[in-house]
Amino acid sequence: MTAVLVGCSHAGSQSPKSTENALVAADRFDSLFLTDADFNGLLGVPLAGGSTYSGTRSDQSSDDDVSKACSMMNTALGSEPVYGKDYLRYQLNEPQSPPDQVQRYDGQVDYAIVLYPQEENVKAAFQRLAVGFHMCQLSDGKHGWFTLGEDSASKLTWTTNEANGVDHLCAFDSRIARNVFITARVCGEKKPSPVDVSKIAGAVEAKVNA
Repeated sequence: MTAVLVGCSHAGSQSPKSTENALVAADRFDSLFLTDADFNGLLGVPLAGGSTYSGTRSDQSSDDDVSKACSMMNTALGSEPVYGKDYLRYQLNEPQSPPDQVQRYDGQVDYAIVLYPQEENVKAAFQRLAVGFHMCQLSDGKHGWFTLGEDSASKLTWTTNEANGVDHLCAFDSRIARNVFITARVCGEKKPSPVDVSKIAGAVEAKVNA
């Protein structure tokens, strides 16, 4: 009987620890980004270097609520209205094919990783994006400018005409895992790459859950 009591007490003491272990620590942040080898395996070509940004931006749209919502979908990679200011780390990467690379990726790839102190913070940020997603959806994707796809409690996907031309399309994948928010975008001429963008976001998610 004593052994059973001790066992129950021991199990109860482990519960807070297991919850704590579910969170991604700040010192793991840099390890969540994809390497050139990762990209080579995912897309068939290595991508590395490029530009990085460590701060979000305020959305400039000040029109009606629908315009703000659809604008949020277009600026989701660096949108302060989405990510807020309560995150621990934010970084947007825009990797490129190496200059001496003969086989190059046909399109533009960028992705953002945002680390929050707790799961409730990342869920609140994702909810802000979801509200914009649904409001834009109700306006028929701002009259066809957006095509909205997967819609779940932890993942949203959509495609959009890029601001610099209707023949340049972008595919987005936003998802959350633990206390991390991931948004990836792939752009190309005339056709988006939803398969590639989900590969990128999924690979980052796998690192989060490793």
